[in-house]
Amino acid sequence: MSPDRNRASVTRRKFLGMGVLGLGAGVLAVACAAPPTPTPVPPPKPAPAAPTPAPKAAAPTAAPAAKPPAAKEPVKARMWVQGDPKDPGPVAQLRNVTFVNEFQQKFPNIKFELEGVSERIDLKLFVTAKAGDVPDITMYSGQMQQNHAFAGTLTALDDYTKAEPKQFIEDLFWIETETTKSTLDGKKYGFLYSVHARGMWRRKDLIPDAPKSWDDIIKHGKANANGTDKWGFVFFGQKPWSIEVEYGPFVWSQDGKLSDGKEGRAVWANDEVYNAVKLHRDFVHEHKISPISTITAGFGDAWKLFLTGQVAMCVQGTYGLNQAKNTDGKALWDAGKLEFDLIPTKDGNPEKSSRNFGNGWAWGIPKGAKYADAGWEWIKFFSTRETQVRWSLLEGGLPIRPSAWDDKAFELPIYKKFRQAVEKGARPMDLWRTYIEAIETVGAAVEEATLKPDTDIKKILKDSQDAFNGKYFK
Repeated sequence: MSPDRNRASVTRRKFLGMGVLGLGAGVLAVACAAPPTPTPVPPPKPAPAAPTPAPKAAAPTAAPAAKPPAAKEPVKARMWVQGDPKDPGPVAQLRNVTFVNEFQQKFPNIKFELEGVSERIDLKLFVTAKAGDVPDITMYSGQMQQNHAFAGTLTALDDYTKAEPKQFIEDLFWIETETTKSTLDGKKYGFLYSVHARGMWRRKDLIPDAPKSWDDIIKHGKANANGTDKWGFVFFGQKPWSIEVEYGPFVWSQDGKLSDGKEGRAVWANDEVYNAVKLHRDFVHEHKISPISTITAGFGDAWKLFLTGQVAMCVQGTYGLNQAKNTDGKALWDAGKLEFDLIPTKDGNPEKSSRNFGNGWAWGIPKGAKYADAGWEWIKFFSTRETQVRWSLLEGGLPIRPSAWDDKAFELPIYKKFRQAVEKGARPMDLWRTYIEAIETVGAAVEEATLKPDTDIKKILKDSQDAFNGKYFK
């Protein structure tokens, strides 16, 4: 491990003065020092009472011409991204290649070296932060903000944001601010890439009108399921992420919760969670509108069943748009058969619709970063209105800046539905100090409770809640 990773970050004044001059479009100029002005020799004092004039002063000796200093080497800053930095997919290419190149043209004194992380990037950050070997800018999961705050892995950005124009912070959607703010000190620790929301995707050729209640899901599901290769509703039940995307919205629309919202204690053994779990169990075993494989299905597996025409309804995020338009769902999309709606509530109450998980990937500067100022310049670049529009259109979210929402590209009907889902009910995930451990624990309980038709759901939830609290809150 290089010891200079543990140095304090360079000051902003020093960083921004690293020899950058704008010569042409993004060309690194060589700073040339002007020759110093020669110092004149003072004329001698005239001799007292002497009639003859003082001798002429000798001409000053010209100083040798100064040589221009050598151009400074660009800062080599490290950037962590989730997955392969050479991923040929259009979304990864836009971030890892196009945006990085554009940034480096604007800041030729900063050269980012991308490092891919195959495991969950947050988990690696927890480990490396303790070791002191951290990148200068990193992706992290917005929903794990409080986990990072408790662990002390990220740098608070308030000193940076205070130096920016007032509008820089005021023009942020509330869910972005809420997601990236610590409940411990109220400080902001990151900026979301874009805002994601979840909703009910449906085949509008099979279900012309959006389902409003849980009974509507069952009714339309039965009308479109044959029990073999056609299903009315599919969900991805594989732990732990199913808690965020699938079960969470059905809990929150009843005003239920999974944690106490203060210390991070588990409170998921309640009626609202019971109702949501029983509903999904009944989808499989009683109503038979969902295949049993969906209980342990991965994220991509369930979505692909929907996009390939085997399912009539599916809960999925706004980020599913790219795949729906351009890959597996292209045939259905081009035929005008795909629609996005608010997630139905238990009794059809429209005021509680779409209590969904609003979040996004975020950018943060790890504590102890060597070139923290380089990381901040990247965050500023990525959060500009222009960058936000381009990123959101391809990735499938919404810009973090409401000022970007008036771009004509977001006038398409699907984006109006996305915006409605964000504005009407998007919310951060429940607060936990140990986020992964919490959703792993409740996810395992939910999976166990739905696998068989006669499980004791309440007991399973209570046992897992007690086990979690007993381990982390003794």
